Amino acid sequence: MINSIFNFLNFHPVVNCRACTFDKTLTVPVMYYEIFIALATIVLLGLMIWKKKSLFHFFLMFIGVIIFETFTGPLWLNQHLGNFAYLYHGVSWVLSLGLTTMTYSVVWFVDSVWPKIKDCYRFFVYLGFLWPIMYFVERFVIDLDIRSYVPEVLLVVKSNSLPLINVSWQAMMYLPVFFALIIAFYKYLAFVLLDKKNILPINKANVIRNIIITFIGVFLFEIMIDPLVVNANLPSWSYFYRDVSIFLTGGWVIIIWLAIFLIDKFFINRSFFYRFIGYVLTITIITAPIEAWLIRNNYRIYGESASQGFSGLLFPLLNIPIEVVFAIPFYLALVVAFVRYWQVVLENNN
Repeated sequence: MINSIFNFLNFHPVVNCRACTFDKTLTVPVMYYEIFIALATIVLLGLMIWKKKSLFHFFLMFIGVIIFETFTGPLWLNQHLGNFAYLYHGVSWVLSLGLTTMTYSVVWFVDSVWPKIKDCYRFFVYLGFLWPIMYFVERFVIDLDIRSYVPEVLLVVKSNSLPLINVSWQAMMYLPVFFALIIAFYKYLAFVLLDKKNILPINKANVIRNIIITFIGVFLFEIMIDPLVVNANLPSWSYFYRDVSIFLTGGWVIIIWLAIFLIDKFFINRSFFYRFIGYVLTITIITAPIEAWLIRNNYRIYGESASQGFSGLLFPLLNIPIEVVFAIPFYLALVVAFVRYWQVVLENNN
């Protein structure tokens, strides 16, 4: 009976799953680090207790971090955290909690100290603080033998080291990309769910600016997941950064921009949150079959580390790994939130 079900779902178990077999045994130094994360989180929430809906704000950013960590999980391994610390493969709620506490602390500090700076400028102040902090945190978790990187990532960052810090510029570039997507996700949903700010409608006439914003959001995520998947067999002139192709990136940009435009046009009376859900679901329905076609025709080739993390279960009809299909709305949630955040900020001149 079970075999019949597996055959119907095209289930072929993956053996030697690198993402499943790493050492989860808790070590003493890592235990102290986890205690530090717990205490830092308690202190932050205690300091913020006076802020309206502070727990909801913190949880919203935590959700963004979990989405990002889940989607990009095949890029790295998080070891020695203890079995209790993992949600899915190497995705750890403990490390996600630490990232959330660090990121939210900086956002809260900057918002408190410079409340009159426009949001569009304050965003870059966040990144200016977080970039160097995250560098030292990343070095620390590597030295604790928590963090290690898959071969595809090491291949990308092994060259072009920056002087003094001896770190690849590609590796340093990933840090602001991470924070840009996470903070925009948090800020946009906080606008529409928690703060209930009065937001002016997006100016549909400003098509060029909105497309540029969409391109930036898509490109940020494309360079972040660059080691995971290769865009292959496309005209050589179409690649403008490593294997990022104007064909694929441009196609995603048009789909995302058009879906946002049409939903805003025909569902203008719905709340911002319901429209956000509509954006993600609509674009997922459109892009999932396209992604399946690209994979089947070898235009999108997932690397060995990502493939080893697949369960072997294929999504019915599309016939591609189910993890790829479920990753699409994760990807879109972050990218669409980034796009909408910057549209709102620029339109409202915040």
